[in-house]
Amino acid sequence: MRKNSGFTLMELMVVIALIGVLASLAVPEYINWLPRYRAKKAAMELSGQLHKVKLKAVRENRSHGVYFDSNSDRYYVLTGDGTNNMWDGPPAAGGDDDTERFVDLPAYGSGIRFANVSPGVNGEPLLVFESRGICNAMQIDVTNLGGSPAYRIQTTLAGAIILDQL
Repeated sequence: MRKNSGFTLMELMVVIALIGVLASLAVPEYINWLPRYRAKKAAMELSGQLHKVKLKAVRENRSHGVYFDSNSDRYYVLTGDGTNNMWDGPPAAGGDDDTERFVDLPAYGSGIRFANVSPGVNGEPLLVFESRGICNAMQIDVTNLGGSPAYRIQTTLAGAIILDQL
């Protein structure tokens, strides 16, 4: 007697149909999930950068800053106030502060951008951590092109860094 092994055409068609149904349910959810994930990731990484800058200011016993450029949706990590001894932003924004690096929010994809940045030092969108870990109070909102969800990073005068979903 001969034993048949393998799948019948009907069994293969049923499996392919099930995969198609599951994919049709999963793909729209993934498309909605991805921009939310990217906004959250950008906000969490910005919050982490602020913590690093604060710790670096304390460790090196000198002020460090972060400048937020809403026009290009970019932020700059600053290691000093430049030759004029005044916090006025990085050279790319018309200042002379020493720049360690910058981060482009659009690089995260899904239209990640700053929705709102409150004024900081000297009316500039600048956050400065002093050598004791204290800083100016500021509020930075990060969102995607769809506008939701938005995340808010707040700093307090005591140097606290708070990340909330709006």
